[in-house]
Amino acid sequence: MADGAVKQPRPFKKIGTHVLFNGSVGLRLITAIIMYLFIIPYYASINSSDIVVYHAQGEIIADQIRSGAFSEIDIGIGSPVVGLFFGCIYACFGPHLWIMSIVYLAISIGGVWCWKKAIRARSSGRNPSIAYEAYAMLSPGVALWTVLPGKDGIVFLGLGYLLMTMTKRTLRPGSSAIRSAIGVALVFAFRPHVGLVLMGSMLAAALVRRRPTNIHSAIIQAAGVLAAMVMFVLALPIAMQYANIKDLDVEAVGRRIAESGTANATGGSLMVTVAGTTLTEVLQDLPRGAMMILFEPYPWEVANIAQFLVSLENFVLLGLLILGLKQFAKNMARIRTDYVLAVSLFAAIGLLVILSPLANIGLIARQKIQLLPFLMILLTECPVLTKRGSAGRRQSPIGQEQVRITGHIVQDPVVAP
Repeated sequence: MADGAVKQPRPFKKIGTHVLFNGSVGLRLITAIIMYLFIIPYYASINSSDIVVYHAQGEIIADQIRSGAFSEIDIGIGSPVVGLFFGCIYACFGPHLWIMSIVYLAISIGGVWCWKKAIRARSSGRNPSIAYEAYAMLSPGVALWTVLPGKDGIVFLGLGYLLMTMTKRTLRPGSSAIRSAIGVALVFAFRPHVGLVLMGSMLAAALVRRRPTNIHSAIIQAAGVLAAMVMFVLALPIAMQYANIKDLDVEAVGRRIAESGTANATGGSLMVTVAGTTLTEVLQDLPRGAMMILFEPYPWEVANIAQFLVSLENFVLLGLLILGLKQFAKNMARIRTDYVLAVSLFAAIGLLVILSPLANIGLIARQKIQLLPFLMILLTECPVLTKRGSAGRRQSPIGQEQVRITGHIVQDPVVAP
């Protein structure tokens, strides 16, 4: 190769990504068909699924929309907004669950596409994290819960869109802020506690960032802190009302988290656990809770085929965590200079705290998909070349290749969000 020539990415890597994505679409299509033909009718027959409630709410809201009785529609966050979403779709296409299956199939594909783009943007041009892309696209658990009509698919899409926006290198700060707000709002509308964790994580990440070295970066950082603080302050009372927390007291919040875990410890997926009754006890129990969320049920604890599949997927996740342990340690040294890493770290910790008191393996398997995108970001290599005094400015893969060949730093004129 001649001096100064730029090494192009290998074609088979691009082909491999397309094969993985097409395979993920096929996996979701098969999942959607099986769900519509077997899973949803089974739960409907025993009246034991959220989708039964959403379907009934959607039919009522669709009738209210057609009759023009908009004032009678219950508009709220959490479950009411799911019923409203069903109602809007039913008002346009009729109250058919197969319509919702198609809609959520598209939502699941969109979510995994955003997740793939975020991981690829964080990866080195010469060494893409193909294992993490494969897990993102071919995870049976993610495919199942995002295709199932309800909250999880839309929350996953919002998380993927947020991460894709934060990792996109060509967005201006204003455009990046607006798109990030859209992703956070989408998550908050359907799962307020997850949205609040995201806002708190963005605020914490902005506060711990290294002090800027020029006035332009200082203005952008100050604007980011202010925007994150405003979003958090506005969303906090709404989330408190949704969670039925009357006083913003540490022990009151801890009791509410513990009560949520106890209230959901029902059904055939019940797990034996000791939930704390205060926030202090919840935090002390966090290591055990994290192990439960990420790796239970263990292979010797499975009682049926569904738990076996969850255990098998957890085994794959364990392998990815071991594979990325060295890179995770490197990433921790860059928390103050890499905003996306900081947000992912704080969000992962916050979600572990919220989910750790749960004693139901079904709920854990479902809500764990909200944690996975942040874990993949924390494990993914993202080379960042900086000049002295300009921390946070990123290098494109082509620019990095020029550095490797010529030995000269070629700095891209793009500021990280």
